[in-house]
Amino acid sequence: MPITYKYDLTFIGLGDLTFFCGEMLLRMTKEDTLMVNINDITLNAYRDGSKSYKKFCIDYIKFLLSDYNVIECEPNLEIDRKWELNLDYVDRMFSEPVVRNILKSKFSDTLVETFDSNYVVLFTKVRDYNRVFFDSISKQFYSKLNSIDSKILIMGEKEIQYTGEYKHLGSNVVYSLYDDFIKNIDSDKIIDLTQTDFTPNNINLKNILHDLSIISNSKNIIMIGCGGFFCTSLFTDKLLSLSNENVCRQFKCELNNQVFLDYNIFLHSI
Repeated sequence: MPITYKYDLTFIGLGDLTFFCGEMLLRMTKEDTLMVNINDITLNAYRDGSKSYKKFCIDYIKFLLSDYNVIECEPNLEIDRKWELNLDYVDRMFSEPVVRNILKSKFSDTLVETFDSNYVVLFTKVRDYNRVFFDSISKQFYSKLNSIDSKILIMGEKEIQYTGEYKHLGSNVVYSLYDDFIKNIDSDKIIDLTQTDFTPNNINLKNILHDLSIISNSKNIIMIGCGGFFCTSLFTDKLLSLSNENVCRQFKCELNNQVFLDYNIFLHSI
């Protein structure tokens, strides 16, 4: 018998939405219906109440679950449950090829910009990796980047706007390395695709799919911490992320494969 699932989403970052869809791929059949509400309290607190971002959330869910019946809940409709990240489902997403391959295919099949395939992607935004820790290994990191035989395509924010969610987290937890990259990486290696406007109103499905297609067709995706594209990049099998203990514990299935705690192993993997 078909089931109707009703969820209130209070976690609405790109990674949250990706893992929510991954869980639904494990739970649902094609006959089921998914009804989703983007929580207004969360939207106001962390995304400046952006109606554009709310639309992006629904569009992104419908894109990833295009083979399923997905409906945005009407206001004041009774919701069965709030969704939270379930690590058991995360482990299944990476251990069961069907789900992993569906998401991997979704991210890679929408190429809208062509680059030479000999490039790695380097993200400017750092989240959940203390700046002091990064500074202690930065010389080795830049030496490694300058030694590789690849163009380095830089993506993300040039500067972090400390409003909404980032205001709560602070500059030791979330920061941009853009200026450091420009200063320390050989200029002839850099392809600069960074942006100045990463506000909620500037995020839409087209822009996100554009970025996902670029990272999916790269040689590798290099990231310090777990920035905005961390969760999606995990499904490309190309991520190299130096992360903290908590993140490595959550994604232990990818430890020393795509997620690294030991910086020596991380640098060796680049």
